[in-house]
Formats: sequence, C-alpha cells, structure tokens
Amino acid sequence: MRSVLLRRVGAYVLDIVVLFAVLAPAGYLAQRALGVSPSTPQEIYGALVLTFSVPAWTYFALADRSRGGATLGKRLLGLRTAAEDGGPVRADRALARTAVKMVPWELAHASSFLVAPALGEFSVASGVGLGASYVLSFAYLAQAWRTGGHRSVHDLVAGTRVERAVGGTA
Repeated sequence: MRSVLLRRVGAYVLDIVVLFAVLAPAGYLAQRALGVSPSTPQEIYGALVLTFSVPAWTYFALADRSRGGATLGKRLLGLRTAAEDGGPVRADRALARTAVKMVPWELAHASSFLVAPALGEFSVASGVGLGASYVLSFAYLAQAWRTGGHRSVHDLVAGTRVERAVGGTA
C-alpha cells in the first residue's frame, strides 16, 4: 500500500532534479542574453519566478493534464495522476492541483528572497515563512501517507488521485 507513496515521493524528487538541470542553465543563459543580472533579493525572487516557478508550474499542470497523466518522474516510476473517477484530469483541475502543490515551494522562495532585507540576511517574516513552508510540506506528506500515497492535500482540493499507471489501480 505504501509503495505508491514511496514512488510518488521519488517521482517528485526526480522531477525537481530534472527541472533544476534544465531550468538553471536555461535561466542563466536567458539572463546573459538579456544582459540582466539580478543582485537584490527582490530581483533574484523575480528571476526565480520567471525562470523556475512559471516553467515548473507549466510542467506540472501540463503533465497532469496530458494523456498519460504523468510527469517524467511519475512515468519512470509507473504512476499517473487521474481524476477521482479514474478518468483524465481536466485542465482547471490540473492547474488547481499544481497551484496548491506549489504553495510550500513558492512560500520558501518568497520567504528567502522577497521579504529578506538583504542577501544572506533573514527577517522574522523570512523565518516564519520558511517555517510555514516546512510545516505545509510535512502536512502534504502526512496526508499522502494517510491515503497510502493516493491523495495529498493538492489532490483533495483538485479532486484527483495518484495511482499506478499499469491497470489504473494501485
């Protein structure tokens, strides 16, 4: 029963590694081509949103909405995202799922850069935001564990579930 949870966590880690491997060089090259060099925490946050967040959101939402219902990580580990009834995920549900899934990620970025007084310095708001991102991540994981990996917080909101790709059930 917990194998779906372990596969799901592994798939997410794989997806983040792939995203970072693709988006970090692409973002760097885009900044060089445009002659942009973010130097303040707020400028870095803006660059992160444009070069990491928007592409990552797009990747996750399009993958959930795709015919296979899976990111590269899910495909490699034999999982898919489906609607509660087992059918494909509608576009609005895929976007809602991604938005909720990415809240801890975005909160960590905002806390580290947007509300930071200077590079390498953290305000009380930074600490509270980072703490909240960890608490939310734990809550998402705990909810997924409760359901054997099938439904985390973002699945409950979007009316989706994660299941084995082969045979459609876990």
